[in-house]
Amino acid sequence: MKVSLNCLNEFIDLKDLALDKLVQELTIRAFEVEDYHVFNDKLDERIVLGEILEISPHPNADKLQITKTAINLNPDGTKNIQQIVCGARNIAVGQKVPVATLGAKLQNVKGDFIEIKASKIREIESYGMLCGVEELAFNEDETKKIIDKQGDGIFLLADPNRADIRDITGSFPLGTPIKKVLGIETDTVLDIGARSNRGDALSNQGR
Repeated sequence: MKVSLNCLNEFIDLKDLALDKLVQELTIRAFEVEDYHVFNDKLDERIVLGEILEISPHPNADKLQITKTAINLNPDGTKNIQQIVCGARNIAVGQKVPVATLGAKLQNVKGDFIEIKASKIREIESYGMLCGVEELAFNEDETKKIIDKQGDGIFLLADPNRADIRDITGSFPLGTPIKKVLGIETDTVLDIGARSNRGDALSNQGR
């Protein structure tokens, strides 16, 4: 039987129990875990909802721009603003976009993960990355659908200047992980082999 770990957490708090330990404990208690699979785990929690506040030309590169982008809120409620260099041409002040903050890991087309670090791009310091849809672990069909609607460039979550862009940020504050904004939930599914004398193991809540 396949059991969702998120579903189990509705009955008992397992959040502080490591997955390997959980598998071991279940197996010892006659619920043998034959295998497990993790879904939607490729979208880093450090890719967050940000807002572009300022844009200026890059002094050393015609195709680059320098943004001042709010990546979260400080404890006093003010915006935490970072300088991020961007090469996309579809950005504008007021847009809300996905931002890979320092330490975030993005998966490239080869399947390798690249960590976002502070860097200098043509002599200008940059502290993060504004993300296009290709960096957000969508499947090929979803990626094509979004690009067909928005065009190439940064994935726009809200744009006060474009009526064709639906605001999907809702009431989420700046700094909210993008996976939460997009409703992408990570889950682990356990494949449990129930024994013949444990009919109660054939449902999530045995009765």
